[in-house]
Order: sequence, then structure tokens, then C-alpha cells
Amino acid sequence: MTQKIASKKTESTRNRLAAEDAQKAGLLGRLSRGERLFYIIALVVLGVTAVPLVMRLAYGLTSTTDVNNLVPWGLWVVFYIYFVGISAGSFLISALSYGLDVKAVEPVRRIGLLVSILGVAIGGVFIGLDIGRWDRILNTFLYFHWTSALSWEVRFFLVYIVLDVIMLVTDIRLARNLTKTPQKSRNLLKILAMVNTAVTLLGVLGTEAMIFSTNETRPMWYGSFLPVKFTVSALVAGAATLLFLHLLHSKINGRARHAETQSFLSRALMWGLAADALMLFFEFFVPVMSAEQDEMAVLKWMTTGPTWWTFWIVELLLGIVVAFALLAKGGSDKPRFSLWGAVFALVGLVAVRYNIVVPPQIRPLLDGYNAGSFEPTIHEWLITIFLFTAFALIYYSAVLLFPAINSSEKDLSPALSK
Repeated sequence: MTQKIASKKTESTRNRLAAEDAQKAGLLGRLSRGERLFYIIALVVLGVTAVPLVMRLAYGLTSTTDVNNLVPWGLWVVFYIYFVGISAGSFLISALSYGLDVKAVEPVRRIGLLVSILGVAIGGVFIGLDIGRWDRILNTFLYFHWTSALSWEVRFFLVYIVLDVIMLVTDIRLARNLTKTPQKSRNLLKILAMVNTAVTLLGVLGTEAMIFSTNETRPMWYGSFLPVKFTVSALVAGAATLLFLHLLHSKINGRARHAETQSFLSRALMWGLAADALMLFFEFFVPVMSAEQDEMAVLKWMTTGPTWWTFWIVELLLGIVVAFALLAKGGSDKPRFSLWGAVFALVGLVAVRYNIVVPPQIRPLLDGYNAGSFEPTIHEWLITIFLFTAFALIYYSAVLLFPAINSSEKDLSPALSK
């Protein structure tokens, strides 16, 4: 009797999913007016901003950016570590559902995997654009040296992406009841989540931070502080991104809003912002107390230089104070406040990344040398807009094509509930 009931539920689930597949065939016709407008605007933006991208590919790095011998890492390195942080943080939050069975994360876990894959892909495009000699990219894969952070990084990134893709495909198949052994699939997801968590912490965030922190010539980079800062900022980025997307989907697509998910992600984000603020305090406190002149010069430029507003207004005021206040107000029952809290946190993280990358390069490498200078060009900003738009377009298209990504397991298939 139980088997017959389960069989009927499974058959019903398959019929409904088949109907979804049939609807997908007419995807363009099913788009709402708002979704069509989104696609039109996105495609127009891509068309306009593709012009400077073509110029970058045709004329090289120095003709379209303000990077130079004194400041070789500019805006695209900023957004490289920004998107990698979003990617790693989104995965780590999702892994709580797979590895520790945290129920509050379950509605956004597949979103987290998708963002993880797209984030590292877009980040890779950013750093690719910042490379002057593309003909040497393959050398990072062909040659290996165990003391090279870059050698480790590219290999860890490959493992990370492969595991992400395997997990997402497996979980979509599980949610759509396309696997004959659901329990084995769940066990596989748990194992992969634990393995990829280690890869994320040590291989993705760790090696990325090491590229900066092993550079003895740059104050505020050298040392063991940055790997911790990168990890905390990644968790902030992941919680903010998943909270934003969950609430955005519930608003524009009519998806169910899970109060426990909103509450969990809001609290995680608030704790992350508090940890970020504490680290920021010690980032200033230690150089001042030790009278470390090089680091104090970097901090002075950061807080009083031409881009002082990125620190005081964007990073500190909007990214921490305003974001924290909105999240506290939002709680679990006021999604609008939580949504804007996540937005301000993500905006603040851009300034965090900028102030990690640029100010330490302004300080002269040796006394008597010229100080560096950097101001992003219009080409850099337009190409950045191109990649942000591409990220949004690919993400939303994937969610439309695979509805299981943005649905909780119990909503998709009651027969699959444990």
C-alpha cells in the first residue's frame, strides 16, 4: 500500500515536471512584461558596453586602463577578488545545508551553487582582462612550482569549479526525482560539500589571499592577516548575495519567502559585518600602536586621500553601519529592510576590495621614488558594467530554464521529503 502511494506521488511529480519541460519550450512567450523589459535592457547594456571591451581586446591593457608600472593592479583585480568572494561565500553558506543539514539554508542552497559557479567564472574574466600577456596563461597550468601561490590557485580553482558543477547537477536531478537512488545522491552531496569546503577555505580563499600576503614590498598586504580578512569578507558576501536573491525572487517571481531563511541569513550577515568591523579596528590599531610608518602612510591615504569617500562613506557608513541597522530592523518579518541591508552590504564590499588592492600600491616602494596614482578610466567602468550585466543575465536565464534551482526540495516534490 505504501509503495503504491509513493509510486502515485512519484508519477504525479514526473507529470508536473514534464509539464514544466513543455512550458520551457515556449520560454520566450511565457516571460512577463517585467522579464521581457529586463532582457531588453540587459541586451542593450551589453551592446553598448561591448564597444570598450572590443577596444581592450584590440588595443591592449595600457590603452584602455590607468594601470601602470607603479600601480599594476587596478579596478579589474578589485572585482576579481569581489566576485571570487561572492562565489566562495555563497558556496560556504550552501554547504551548511548539504554537510550539516541546516534547514534554513535549504531553500537557497542550489542558488548558492549557481552563484558559486558564475561568480568564479566572471571573476576569471575580470582577471583575464587584467593580464597583458594572454599567450602565457597556459604556462600556469603547464608548469608548477610548490612555492608559487598562483600555481596552487589555478589548480584549486579547477577542482572547485568541477565539484560545484557536479553538486549542482546532482542536486537538480535529486530535486526533479531523476535519480534511482536518492539516498546515495544525498550522501554524495554531503561528501562533496565537505571536500569542497576544505578546497574553498584553503585552496580558493587561501591561495588568493597568499598572492597578496606574500608580497613583502607592499604594506598592509604582507603577513597572515589578509587570509582571515578574505574569509570573513567572503562569508559576508555570500550571506548578502543569497539573502538579496532569495528576497528578490520572492518579490518579483512570487516565490515563497521562507521567514527562517531570511532570519538565518540576516543574522549571519550581521555577525559577519560585526566581525568585519572588528577586523577593521585592528587593521588601524596595530600600525598606530606600533608606529609602523609605511602602513600608517597607506591608512592616511585611504582615509584622507582623493578616494577617502570609498572608506568613510561607502565601506564604513553604508557597508557596515547602515547595512547593519537595516538588517536589525528587517529581522524575519520585514523583507524590504533585509533586502536593502543586503544591497548596502554588497556595495560596501566593493569599497572593501578597492581599499585592499589600490592604497598599498600608492605608497612608493622605496623612499625617494615617485608615489603611484590610479583613477579608473571610463573604459574600465563600462567593461565592469558589461560583466555585471552578463552575470545577471546568465543567472536569471539559468533560473528560468531550471526552476529547481530556485525552489526548496519540499516545494518541488513532496515525495522526496525525508
